[in-house]
Amino acid sequence: MGKFYDHIPEHLHDFMLRQRLFFVATAPLHGGSVNVSPKANEGAFEVTSTHRVRYADLTGSGNETISHLLEPGNGRITLAFINIEEGAPNIVRLYGKGTVFERAADAGFDQKWRDEHGGKPVPIGLRAIIDVAVHTCATSCGYSLPVFHFQRKRTVLDDYHSRYDRPGGMEALQKYKGATSPSVDAEGIVVEKGHDGGPHVRRLGSALELYWAICNTLSIDGLPGMRSVAPLTNKEEQQRLLALAKEHDAWQAPPEDLGPIRSPPMTPSQTGKRAALAGNANLAQPVNMLHVSIAFAAGCAFTAVFLATHM
Repeated sequence: MGKFYDHIPEHLHDFMLRQRLFFVATAPLHGGSVNVSPKANEGAFEVTSTHRVRYADLTGSGNETISHLLEPGNGRITLAFINIEEGAPNIVRLYGKGTVFERAADAGFDQKWRDEHGGKPVPIGLRAIIDVAVHTCATSCGYSLPVFHFQRKRTVLDDYHSRYDRPGGMEALQKYKGATSPSVDAEGIVVEKGHDGGPHVRRLGSALELYWAICNTLSIDGLPGMRSVAPLTNKEEQQRLLALAKEHDAWQAPPEDLGPIRSPPMTPSQTGKRAALAGNANLAQPVNMLHVSIAFAAGCAFTAVFLATHM
């Protein structure tokens, strides 16, 4: 049976910290798309009290969680932890309100991180800390969930960062992404819209900051994203996304029942394997019949000899 708590029980703290993977769900206040993001839990999640948790948000091409949390009056967030390894099945959900602390918005962020973590550097690709005030904690069983075994950590984000965190990296990143906005020179100088509405010259600190400006200024529904790069938002792209979100909100759920779920169609490789197995069976068929014929003839000969010697 599931249980609900108005706090995070201490006996669940270790369970959540052990999980290598957890999920984060958010949504806009009105319309728009519900988002679920998987997160790697490699020392990036922390239980700070019985009503508060936080995790390190690493850079990605999507920006839904930050956009939804920053939406005025929103902040709703759910975290889910699932035991997918050996042991008793268990699911833990944390419901609460989240606050975004952006790395680029705080000049002392990196030093604060090192002070808090014994001098360790900021994780590669870190863009924010998500701090959650938890009002409800729920547990459920997860009896039908499969069991997996951890193999290794992916290094793609590390490799991606190393590729562009060097001289000329910003130009290489912009070319790779095929981005024309924002326009940045080799020194990281970009012209953005200032608070007074006029042009403002800004120097980007790294290729990572340029990546945020290209990919993290908007949600897929056109909501504003990271505040630290908000002045570099492509307004034309924002209007396109807002219009697309209206179209999606007008969609209707399927009205009719299609009946039981059907097995998915076989892929060409699966079809080829089945044909090969059938061909092998056909090739084996004459051999099997030959064995039967030999056995039948031997049986007849044995019977004839037996009758001749006993008549």
